[in-house]
Amino acid sequence: LQGIPTTDAAFMREQVLTKLGMTKSSWGGGTIGTGWTGTLSDMGKLGTMLAHDGWYNGERFMERRWVYRMSHPAHEDANTSYGQLAWLNHRGNAAGIGGDIGSGSNTKDGDPCAPAAFWDAYPHEGSEAPDCRATVAGASCEQKHDVGIFSAQGLGGQFIVVHPGLDLVIVAHNYSNMNGPMGM
Repeated sequence: LQGIPTTDAAFMREQVLTKLGMTKSSWGGGTIGTGWTGTLSDMGKLGTMLAHDGWYNGERFMERRWVYRMSHPAHEDANTSYGQLAWLNHRGNAAGIGGDIGSGSNTKDGDPCAPAAFWDAYPHEGSEAPDCRATVAGASCEQKHDVGIFSAQGLGGQFIVVHPGLDLVIVAHNYSNMNGPMGM
């Protein structure tokens, strides 16, 4: 099989890092979600690709449906703050470090600039949940636009925060504020 990388590290280097122009990034061949070292610029490229439903520089790197699954709750019955490999804003029934946008807000449904991610239908693929399980007082599952914020979060305060509705990507190294993406 000519032209196909022979290792996970080679695949990552040849098919992702090089094609995205991540010239200062490296991936140690660890499991998905670990082992990547990148500059703020390279983190921004990855975030931009995710914000644009898997497209970057005129090329598709990831199927839109996979980005959607990353950026929406994986299992509402268990935890609405985590998608598939990404942390999410949520409206309750959550554990972990995804931000809680429903509490401490002056508006009934949380911060409109930091919307929660909801699936377009319930139940949906991967979950039999009948609704979004909003548990924060006054929060609802209604949302005018499907633009929930999601983030990749690494050890030592590494963050890639993606807001598709604003076409906005925020990246940080060594961000030590305990509020994580919501503190940004």
